[in-house]
Amino acid sequence: LEGVPAVREHIVLPAELFPGIEKLGELPNSLYSLYQSKFGVTIMTTHEELSAQLATSDDHRQIGIETGSPILVIDRVAVCLPERKVEWRMSRVRSDNLVYAITLT
Repeated sequence: LEGVPAVREHIVLPAELFPGIEKLGELPNSLYSLYQSKFGVTIMTTHEELSAQLATSDDHRQIGIETGSPILVIDRVAVCLPERKVEWRMSRVRSDNLVYAITLT
């Protein structure tokens, strides 16, 4: 955000649904639009669990938050029709000066 790293994410996708996605280079912020336009996968719903944890040394290295500081962890599973889980995403978000807000449509 404004040139400062705020989130680090780890995303797992089924290779058979997203062939070649790793070769696309820099991905857009709106992955669900990419999933639909490039791979024909429409996300219908998501399930998220949020927890507060302490920042790790990897968090410090990648998003600059001090190790041991509070960090928000978001564990998300995205589902397409017919009720197939197609994305698992683990996001680690700075919580020192950010608010987590999302609208999924």
